[in-house]
Amino acid sequence: MFVAPTLLLADDHPVVVQALDIALRQALPRAHLVHALNAGQIHAALPSCDAALIDLHMPGMARGQHVARLVASFPRVRLVLISGQAEPAIVGQLLALPSVYAFVPKSAPPIAVIAALQAALRGEKLGALPEGPHVHAGNDADGAELPPRLAQIRMLLRQGKTNKDIAAELQLSVGTVKNYLSELYQALHVSNRVQATLPGPHD
Repeated sequence: MFVAPTLLLADDHPVVVQALDIALRQALPRAHLVHALNAGQIHAALPSCDAALIDLHMPGMARGQHVARLVASFPRVRLVLISGQAEPAIVGQLLALPSVYAFVPKSAPPIAVIAALQAALRGEKLGALPEGPHVHAGNDADGAELPPRLAQIRMLLRQGKTNKDIAAELQLSVGTVKNYLSELYQALHVSNRVQATLPGPHD
């Protein structure tokens, strides 16, 4: 992950941008956040950005058709797309572009947006995330509470901690952290750390 990334929040609804800004500053306190309200501002901001969250339906985006131009013009910038509604076929085409890392429905909770951006910064492609408000990762061990250590590690994952960070904070070896992660994924019925951060029905 970038040590101090510059992230672009591009949405034509200022309230949405402000809410995401607050959530991201808590999750990624070292990140530098910039805003854009239209396609022109996106083009001006992207050269200095590491990753961007872009609303497909904001002015100038031509319902997502402009994304291919952004990918060609700024191939280094990792893109996460967001939209209130989008045809699955269009989403599939956009996700096939090399620097598009995820698609997040606007009905998904803020933690899903944060997880998608964190994954993009790590170079991990997520594809299309599920819709909310019942977005969840697995079934939280069939409704049973997680053991304290697994719950603690899940909380640190949600803070964007790496395996090395978790090991240092809990005074464990990195190998032990990996073993705990395997147990966590099994308990939540998920396959990766991003899915493990998403809220379950019993959160």
